[in-house]
Amino acid sequence: MLACGAGSNENPTTVSGGEGGSSAAVKAPAGPVPAALGQTLTVDSTLFGKGEQVVAYTVANGRGLKAPNSFDKPENGTFYGVDLTVEVKTGMSFACGQDISFVAKDGTVYEPGFTTHKGTFDCADLGKGQRKAGMVVFDVPKDAPTGGRIQVKSLWDDEPYGYWTL
Repeated sequence: MLACGAGSNENPTTVSGGEGGSSAAVKAPAGPVPAALGQTLTVDSTLFGKGEQVVAYTVANGRGLKAPNSFDKPENGTFYGVDLTVEVKTGMSFACGQDISFVAKDGTVYEPGFTTHKGTFDCADLGKGQRKAGMVVFDVPKDAPTGGRIQVKSLWDDEPYGYWTL
């Protein structure tokens, strides 16, 4: 687990999971926290005090996707999907696929788009102990996954808490 401040809002973010299974507390780095696909970023996004709203985000299984039908075609080159799991540890949160963005190597940001792929992430109000999972689909250029990343950002100021490298 990596404890850190995230963005200008200075809310702590931790990383857990992946290989090795060990945890260590370290000094908080400046900026968003990096993670590998499959790891969990746990964000304390409380505005006042600490620990009032703690949400865990896991992004895994990044992959290119075929168009789901002859009408739903990518405009930028290809569909790219990731599996998103959101779990509320403390408080409550509105979970939505728009909590994450695709950032290409050149810094271009792509927001999730509407597609008819099956199993996409539906928005939901979640309370403590509740979770939601589904696929988030991005319409990106064909070469965008190389060197790209998926970031989770703050609802309050759009500062990224952390990101998963592809």
